[in-house]
Parts: sequence; structure tokens; C-alpha cells
Amino acid sequence: MNEHDIGMLIKQLYDAKEKRANEKLKQFGLTFSQFRLLIYIHEQGEVSLKEMEHYFSLTQQTVAGIIKRLEEKGFVVTCADSSDKRAKNVQMTEKGDDSYQKAIACYQQAQDLLIQDFSTAEKNEFQRLLTMALQNIKKGEER
Repeated sequence: MNEHDIGMLIKQLYDAKEKRANEKLKQFGLTFSQFRLLIYIHEQGEVSLKEMEHYFSLTQQTVAGIIKRLEEKGFVVTCADSSDKRAKNVQMTEKGDDSYQKAIACYQQAQDLLIQDFSTAEKNEFQRLLTMALQNIKKGEER
């Protein structure tokens, strides 16, 4: 394997960040995957499973499994969509909001570790380049 394989570096970066976040979030009964969805629910309020599938580029089964575990822990509740009874919406419970408020600082620490030695300009450029790379991949999928 080429040590300059950008895809492998991105995967290693993500895996290391996920491991660090999982270590920090464990004390709150959350995993990195669960907390990512919890952040989105917190930001959006009531949200459909379909919206989360699209936003996170995850399958229906993956989102449903993560939400099921969050619901079992009492962090979220699901309900039928008022305009489409076949669709499910999710909203955060008080327990979920309390856990979110406590866990967000730990999550942010794991996030900040990625770019701790970057200047502001480097942080902006890094984000710009990663966004551009993601857009390139998505364009390639459409062809």
C-alpha cells in the first residue's frame, strides 16, 4: 500500500477520531454514531428517519438501528409523521437533551484534537479541501 494513499489517510483519520470520540462518549452511554444523529436531532428538532438517511448518507436499516438503540436508552422517541403515517419522525426526550448537553463538550474535545495545531487559515483550507474532495466523489457517483 502506498503511504501517500489519500483515501487510506482519510479512513485512518476518521477511525482515530471515532475511537477517541467513543472513549469520551462512553460515560454518557453513547457511541460516536449515536451522538452524530443526536446532534442532528438536537439541531433540527423533530426530524424524519428519511431526512437522516439522506443527510448522513446511511441506509434505512442503519438509521433505524441507531434510532432504535437511542430510543431503548430513552434519548429519543419516535412517532408517525402527521402527513404520512408510513413515515417515522424522531424527537429528543428530556433525558436525551440532558445527555446531549453533558456530552457535547467531550465530543468537541475529540473534534478539536484533529486540528489543534492548525492556524485559522489552515483550518479553513482543510475544511475547504475536504468539502471539495467530497463533492468530487459525489459528482463521480452521478456519472
